[in-house]
Amino acid sequence: MKFDKFTLLAAIAGALALSACQTTRDNAFSEWQEMPIGASRFNVPSISSVPVTKLEQNDRNNGQVQNEKWELACGLGYITLQYTFDAWFKQTEEEEMNNQEKFIAQFKERKIAVSNIEAVSNKNGRSVGYLADAQLSDGTSCKAAAFGFRANRGFKGYNNDHGGIDTAVNGIYCGPMPFDMEKLTSQISLVEDRDAYAIAVQRLPTMECSAKGKKPEQASWLDRSKERPDYRTMAMTWNKKLTEGYLKTDVDIVSGGGTLKFSGAESSSCTTKLELTKFAFPEQGTWSIDCTNGDFASGKFYVDDNYNLVASGNGKTGESVDFTIWL
Repeated sequence: MKFDKFTLLAAIAGALALSACQTTRDNAFSEWQEMPIGASRFNVPSISSVPVTKLEQNDRNNGQVQNEKWELACGLGYITLQYTFDAWFKQTEEEEMNNQEKFIAQFKERKIAVSNIEAVSNKNGRSVGYLADAQLSDGTSCKAAAFGFRANRGFKGYNNDHGGIDTAVNGIYCGPMPFDMEKLTSQISLVEDRDAYAIAVQRLPTMECSAKGKKPEQASWLDRSKERPDYRTMAMTWNKKLTEGYLKTDVDIVSGGGTLKFSGAESSSCTTKLELTKFAFPEQGTWSIDCTNGDFASGKFYVDDNYNLVASGNGKTGESVDFTIWL
């Protein structure tokens, strides 16, 4: 079963509301880049029960926040990870990851039912979150996990570093081969010797994927949105400053565009109007933001290969405004 629907699982890390202790001011992530599997920062290829067939990476603020995405068995699953290199998640974010009801809801809103839920543990020590059996709406059986852990065993150089988790991980696998999710959650760790690991990965089992590199037929702007949750997370910078962190956004997509609603500065209500100028994938268009406190901005957007809407423009006094949201 080749499940293109799992692009939404592959992008789940982008929906994690990262709120690191050291707030960074440059919130723009670099483009996803496909990398050799041996370039993994974490040891997922060597602890996965099935071959990793693709690795993608991006980062923010000169690598202070690092994302990795591993494709399992030619698309039968994904592991996504976000690592804060010299910071950590706030206590409130740890509590959310450790909330079993939120764990269930995260999958339920994607029409995935979870059962046999277990708390995770990790050999490094501090960890929160859960692993579970999962079932898609079509009855396909899967293994799933959403958890956080402390990857850096040392002190990060700040007086208020009390050993909080610095890594968030989400995973799902729905293939015919057995997958040991407990092994992955308990043994995942940073790669200490990157050069040696790259050599070791070359000895791991491999899998040839049919039509490797060929893109599947793209669903329409409107059809894609039907598989997505109504509420998503938007990363925004306004005048080169991270004003509100990751913004919870109400998304309403229609055939020619749509609206994005979120809370802006000073608790104002903001509405972003999207209008398509290019209707075939990858789409392009224009946008404008109106906020109840008088803030206004407008510009252009495009959709990249990973279904991220990437927007840039200017506010009413010429300040730069940029945002990204997964569509």
